[in-house]
Amino acid sequence: MLDSPDAALDFSHATLGHTRQRVFRLGLSGSYWPGEATLRAGIEAGMNYLFWFYWDAQMTRVLHEVLPGQREKFVIATGVANWGNWVVRRSVEKCLRKLRTDYIDVFHIFWVSGGSLRPKTLELLHHYKEEGKINSTAISTHSRRYAGELVRRGDLDVIMMRYNAAHRGAERSRKSSRACRNRSRAWSATPRRAGDLC
Repeated sequence: MLDSPDAALDFSHATLGHTRQRVFRLGLSGSYWPGEATLRAGIEAGMNYLFWFYWDAQMTRVLHEVLPGQREKFVIATGVANWGNWVVRRSVEKCLRKLRTDYIDVFHIFWVSGGSLRPKTLELLHHYKEEGKINSTAISTHSRRYAGELVRRGDLDVIMMRYNAAHRGAERSRKSSRACRNRSRAWSATPRRAGDLC
């Protein structure tokens, strides 16, 4: 699902960072246990950015149903905590086996604080990218300044940052938001602030 000349006309989808993949603007995760029927309904409605965790049995069963024969229609994102290379190695291989797929579209390092992404972890992610086991590298962070720095250096394809009506600091942090806007598309974590904004 690559960028096309008509892509800009379709507001329901956006290009995800440097991936060149078009994703529905609202991603789907099973981490809050919505039930398999809800997950299937979201996918049938066109949600193609699917955030999967290794322990998520509901989403795993649904993906085992929908991925065969149409893997390229979906952008599967997952990741692991920022605990070092051994965790990344173990996680990538286990995720591929459990999902019964040859590649992960977007692999995150979660909970990265300012300056804490190890260079060797970044090297390992790029190694897996060269091998074709992951297509895109990503982090999740609350540090907008650090996210902007990584984007300016071109180290990552996707940034996940907290942004919602209660946490609007990205609008005031011009340096980091400009870098993210110009070189990568940051996507929002906790857009509803864990239910507080519903």
